[in-house]
Amino acid sequence: MECVIDRELMITVIDEYADILRDLSLSLWGKPETSFKEIFAHKLITEFLENQGFSVEKHYVCPTGFKAELLIANNDKDNDESIVLNEITDSNGTAGIGKTIHNVNDLKISDDESSSSENSVCLICEYDALPELGHATGHNLGTVASLAAALALKAHMNKYSIAGKVTVLGTPGEDGGSGKIDMINAGVFDDITFCMLPTPMHLNIVCPVNSSLLIVTVRYEGKSAHASASPWEGKNALDAAVACYTNISLLRQQLKPTWTVNGIISKGGVQANIIPDLAELQFYLRAPDEKELVILQQKVAACFHAAAKATGCELHYDFRDKPVYSLWHNPILADAYAGIGLEFGMEFTDDLDSLIYQCGSSDMGNVSHLVPCLCPAFDILTNASRNTTEFQVAAGTQEAHEKSMTVAKVLATTATQVMTNLELRKQMMETFKQQKIASRQPRNKLTSSSLSDIRISLSRGRAGSDKSATGTHVSSMTDLSS
Repeated sequence: MECVIDRELMITVIDEYADILRDLSLSLWGKPETSFKEIFAHKLITEFLENQGFSVEKHYVCPTGFKAELLIANNDKDNDESIVLNEITDSNGTAGIGKTIHNVNDLKISDDESSSSENSVCLICEYDALPELGHATGHNLGTVASLAAALALKAHMNKYSIAGKVTVLGTPGEDGGSGKIDMINAGVFDDITFCMLPTPMHLNIVCPVNSSLLIVTVRYEGKSAHASASPWEGKNALDAAVACYTNISLLRQQLKPTWTVNGIISKGGVQANIIPDLAELQFYLRAPDEKELVILQQKVAACFHAAAKATGCELHYDFRDKPVYSLWHNPILADAYAGIGLEFGMEFTDDLDSLIYQCGSSDMGNVSHLVPCLCPAFDILTNASRNTTEFQVAAGTQEAHEKSMTVAKVLATTATQVMTNLELRKQMMETFKQQKIASRQPRNKLTSSSLSDIRISLSRGRAGSDKSATGTHVSSMTDLSS
């Protein structure tokens, strides 16, 4: 049977669902929920997918995570009979029967480097919002784009008898919680062939730059005293925090342009006439890859210690055991997406500054070290950057929604092209294999034990007259081999 890519069918399906998905997007946008608290979003999206005939597992790995699957598989490879493991309903409510192509075995990738022997695509949904700012990263738009693409794929696979699996994966806690790492550790991606995640932005970029990320909490403990009557009896933890922040600021002059350290003082005392005995900071460390991030980690840790010694305060710091990896874009998927995007009228930026612009970090980077990934940024018709009030407003507009539906059509067409072309899938897996070889990054799960191979050696000198500066030893991310 000849493989067919019916672009018009997928366009029609997405257009038919556009208004419904607009309502869903606005519901998410109007009721933002922060990381791992996405109770409303979880209920809304899973009920929608259930109504579309997907088999949905709620509270998957995380309380607000989910997995929705549609699997069309061969019942007997010696004949042409097929089964649909989930009831399929097309866009007008008519039940349909799915059939596979004749040689289902041809759809399997016999490559031990692949994470699955199936013809399987995973569309990622992110639906957490930022504190105070709401959906200022546009997760409501990315979610409906993934949902629309999944619905188009379902209709196409059903009509043209394409054996395979469509997974819609709900991954909570992207903004600061790294929920995908929990799913990696649970083996969620072990049977996935490739993944897609659209990211709202102010430009169309096929391969946006996402850096490696490490989050650290720094705590200084001093001694309280009356700030006016007897300040000499105290040890000012806020002074230590200010000194730490200043040290980091001074360090920036010697940092590479691709290294960033951003931080806040989250605790700094309770009243002006009391010498603070506790202060806390949080920093985000970013670098292009895991090796450079370890070097940056060492430099900032030295700043922590210097502030403790200068103020006589005790130092504690904890690098979160959820390092976020740099994002690998699969070249084969990226090329296919770019070509199809142009055919759909998308205009991709060729401005060099924009192409090397660091878009932050995402736990999708960790997924991209396990399976081939496509994570394009799409323009929602705003000049505002993400994580701003202006971007949050733009994420609720009709124009932005229409852009998300266009991206859904491009994603669905790209996925169909890959799922119906064995040679293209082989090329995809080969380039992914080469990415792994080049990075020397083993495909191991992230666990506390696997992060203990290489230790950072920092001198543990005395901080002030009577307290030693203590910190959490943090492992390198450059060697995760078991």
